Amino acid sequence: MLFKILPNSILQKILRLLHRYNLELKIKQTLSVENTATEGVRVYEDLLSFYKQLIISFKLPLEEFIGGSIKREEASLLYNLVIQEKPKNVLQVGTFLGFSTLIIAEALKHNGEGKIFAIDPEIPHRKISNPVDIARKACTERGLSDRIEFISGWFSNVPYWSDKKISREVVGPSLIHQINTLDFIFIDGDHSIMSAISDFALVASSLRINGICTIHDVCSHNSVKQAITAILADKTIERMFDFSLLGSHDGLAVFRKVKEYVSVKICIKDKITQKPVPDFVLYSKDYGQKTVSDWKGEIYIPSILADKYYIDIMARGYKPLKNYCVSLDLHRQFQELTIEIEQGK
Repeated sequence: MLFKILPNSILQKILRLLHRYNLELKIKQTLSVENTATEGVRVYEDLLSFYKQLIISFKLPLEEFIGGSIKREEASLLYNLVIQEKPKNVLQVGTFLGFSTLIIAEALKHNGEGKIFAIDPEIPHRKISNPVDIARKACTERGLSDRIEFISGWFSNVPYWSDKKISREVVGPSLIHQINTLDFIFIDGDHSIMSAISDFALVASSLRINGICTIHDVCSHNSVKQAITAILADKTIERMFDFSLLGSHDGLAVFRKVKEYVSVKICIKDKITQKPVPDFVLYSKDYGQKTVSDWKGEIYIPSILADKYYIDIMARGYKPLKNYCVSLDLHRQFQELTIEIEQGK
């Protein structure tokens, strides 16, 4: 499952299987640049002109800004998605100079509500000592301070390549706990496969139903494409999200959450003694999963489940329980069920 920060051995196993999957086969909708409203293009062109002057005033190389920032197609789509979805809590992973941050903030300003939390480790990047300093200045000059909160730190993990002399905390988990529910996410942080997967894994369960998670550079960075392919290879993710892709130069992957992630704990007890029954086998015909309980007689099932599904339960010294119906509340992310079984041959 992707809901744990994957250890390297598991990640390598996923990567060895990537050749069996084709990203294009998973796409339910290909987004078209022609479908983006002209307002998004207008805002992009206006911000681009503003940023060019700002970069020049800092005496920084203009090509580093152009090369490292979001392009017109993705920016206009991002703007229009925020206008359309009207999110209140927006999360951005990776700020750089804040160009995409301000695109989103301008859309929030247009909506009259919402705030974006922009996370970045604030380390040197593309010949710029701290790009977020420029983002902060741009935010102030554009009058968007009430729409943006800049947060310093890594989001879900510290990349292997990072300078260990520069101490930066992982702030994502505590921030998500503080925000609670996310409406819209833009991921454009460290582009390594591990980071892209763990960034998505950290936000997926906190995204509300019908909320959107976008990931940038899926076309221009092979590592991001590999991460997206690995994410889509997870059957649970495939059931949770509709996936579409803007196949522009850099590319923008769009995940819309359509189902909740449900974690179920099933406890098996002796009907007479009420003591837990260890080492029982649970088999789900619907999902083809076979699981063995721990010594406490418990099984955790992380899965997207229907409101009803059927299981078989078998334990040594107990009568098998066949075709037992489990009823679930799909609006609850964690549920605990107790099932009693009878002793027998």
